[in-house]
Amino acid sequence: MIDELLNPASSSRVYVECLAHALATRYVSINQAPSFSAFHGDARLSQKAANRVLEKIEASLKEDISVESLAVETGYSRAHFLRLFSATTGLTPHQYVLRARLNRAKQMITNSDADIIDIALECGFSSQSHMTTLFRRKLGFTPAEVRRERRTGCLSRTSVQQVTPDTVGMA
Repeated sequence: MIDELLNPASSSRVYVECLAHALATRYVSINQAPSFSAFHGDARLSQKAANRVLEKIEASLKEDISVESLAVETGYSRAHFLRLFSATTGLTPHQYVLRARLNRAKQMITNSDADIIDIALECGFSSQSHMTTLFRRKLGFTPAEVRRERRTGCLSRTSVQQVTPDTVGMA
């Protein structure tokens, strides 16, 4: 391109301008077009979008969290957000929120003396019964068992088991 630009022939300048325009157009199209993966099912949320959504979930555990409100954080449609979120985390938004609520509840039960019903409501469960049912179904023990173990200092399955995607999969 430089040789052509330095060539005094008038057509060379036009040729170089066309090449420069083509290069600029290609650069812009590469940096603005959706990635190839977006059309082939292996697309994921960007790190920035994922962080925004996960922070919103953590900050809103006490409230109802709708898929629509999470999709708004990313600028994607509800359906596209669901696909990207699942591809990124390996969980549906509902499963992720449930896992986050169970983790927070278990942490609060272990580290505080707050009533279990207050913890359930603080973590976004509709009732203590609802939280207890999910603890038993997903983790294999109840909140009362966690509290009892904390008080007695015994180590057993409840003090070492983590809430993971496998334990929070849809039943």
